[in-house]
This record gives sequence, structure tokens and C-alpha cells, in this order.
Amino acid sequence: MITRSTNDITQIQMLMVMLFRIAFYAPILGIGGVLKVINADTSMLWIIAAALVAILVMMGVMFIIAIPKFRSMQKLIDKLNL
Repeated sequence: MITRSTNDITQIQMLMVMLFRIAFYAPILGIGGVLKVINADTSMLWIIAAALVAILVMMGVMFIIAIPKFRSMQKLIDKLNL
């Protein structure tokens, strides 16, 4: 039981770190970039906007791929702990 609790806490910590680094930081930087480009030069706006959309799509794909793998890994760790 202690091993399972420790592993769960570690997984939650890793999720929070990944969430703050990838899910929040990248889109905020992208939106900030779009706003700066709007004020400076609108000819580059489509490049920044396309990069922001690409980042959001890649994040979505990564989450779709990572969640099932995480679940299967948790099941294997549970079997190991038994």
C-alpha cells in the first residue's frame, strides 16, 4: 500500500509539472506572441498564429497518445506491487 501511494504521489507531481510547463506556458507565450505581432507587424501574424495552432494540435495528440499508455503503465505497476 505504501508503494502504491508513493507511486501515485510521484505520478501526480509529474503530471502537475508537465501541465504547468507544456499546457499552460506554451499557449500563453503563443498568445503573447500573437498580440506583440499584431501591434508591430501584421504580415507575420499568420506565421505566429499557425505555429500556435500547431502547438495546440501537437499537445492534443500527445495527450491522446499519452493517457492510454499511462493507464497501461499504472496497471503494470499495480501488478508489480502485488
